[in-house]
Amino acid sequence: MTVTLVANPTSGSGRAARMLPTVVSKVRQTFAGHRVVVRRTTDYEQARGICQQAAADHGPDDVLIVLGGDGMMHLGLNAVAGTDVALGLIAAGSGDDLCRGLGIDVKRPDQSLDLMRRPPLPVDLIRIDTPDGAIRWVGSIVCSGFDALVNARANAMSFPQGALQYPTALFAELATFR
Repeated sequence: MTVTLVANPTSGSGRAARMLPTVVSKVRQTFAGHRVVVRRTTDYEQARGICQQAAADHGPDDVLIVLGGDGMMHLGLNAVAGTDVALGLIAAGSGDDLCRGLGIDVKRPDQSLDLMRRPPLPVDLIRIDTPDGAIRWVGSIVCSGFDALVNARANAMSFPQGALQYPTALFAELATFR
């Protein structure tokens, strides 16, 4: 059994980076006796590649754990959808919508590790077929229209970071919205 922990250290304005040493220790304790691979990501494409590779190269009972915000959760669930790889979610973002929707206490990352001691549970996903022929899986929220424009603008912004990013994007989008 291999446990791959993929962490986005920038999630939650650095919250994931601060949590990482404790999470790694608890993952090693939870999965004592098994191979644990820890990968810190530097960008979205790298994170996606690591998650996809972990799911593609899986063996019996392998686990993919993602530490970060909704972006990491999205990458993790897209990597394991349609496979028998278990996905562990440790919330460290600013919204953590997927974890909240699944009833995971986002203020207690240790609860996520406790849940991983149990057999995996199936989760319903939304399948989206994109115009370019790709398939995307969604676990919580699908945005279209104005909210999608605000989200795209916020994701493209380098300043400000953190809690002011979405409100800034909202007002910037309102100024140009038709």
